[in-house]
Amino acid sequence: MKVILLADVKKVGRKGEVKEVANGYAQSVLLPRKLALPGTPENLKKVEKQVALKEDKKAFNHALLVKTLKDLFGKTIIIAAKANENGTLFEAIHEKQILEAIRKECGVEIPDSVLKLQGPIKKNGEHILQLEGEGERVTVTLSVS
Repeated sequence: MKVILLADVKKVGRKGEVKEVANGYAQSVLLPRKLALPGTPENLKKVEKQVALKEDKKAFNHALLVKTLKDLFGKTIIIAAKANENGTLFEAIHEKQILEAIRKECGVEIPDSVLKLQGPIKKNGEHILQLEGEGERVTVTLSVS
């Protein structure tokens, strides 16, 4: 019997996959536990439509992220922080603080995984940051004063 899995099932498949299983297993285990739907033509069309929507959304998110990164290229982000007379910050600046500053100053949302930072920033001055995602890489200047 052909079924559409609604959840990951060990030794059968992952959520959203269409699988051929034994009739008895489908009728006594998968369908009653709502782990799968019967593989009727209507259900298969619904699944194909959902997959197409997910792919469209993924493509849209990819294009949006690339455009956002291109818009950020060459920008300077300013963060005010207290430091001693040697220029060492009292509190290090981490990724979340930098992303929040980008959101406030540029008005754009970027995922946390886009910012590539070697470690927390502990000194005053200008720092070059790498933002990369979806095959796009840009640099942004962080000015800590």
